[in-house]
Amino acid sequence: RIQKQNLDSSSQHFIHSSNDDEVNNKNKESWSDEEFEVWIRSKLIENCDPTFLDQYSDLLTTLVPKCITNWRKRYRGNPKLWNRVFRPDKKDFFLGFNEAVPVIDAVSK
Repeated sequence: RIQKQNLDSSSQHFIHSSNDDEVNNKNKESWSDEEFEVWIRSKLIENCDPTFLDQYSDLLTTLVPKCITNWRKRYRGNPKLWNRVFRPDKKDFFLGFNEAVPVIDAVSK
């Protein structure tokens, strides 16, 4: 079982408190893909329904962050489109993944 508090220590360097979110939103574009993936993983865990975290921890900690990072790579050349797709400041952004995880799980088996 993954707990929100138990991210490995190497991840802590890239995880920022909600107080820094406004500043960090401006700096995320300069993050490496590895830094971004660690950050999005922490945000998914932070915003995830605890029962989903228990049931789908592998997806939420590996596949989904990798998927979002790959979208970032794909749309890096089109910031206007990326900014429409990637809206982590909106609560429904993470809610959408909570709703999609059971489907992703079923398809990946």
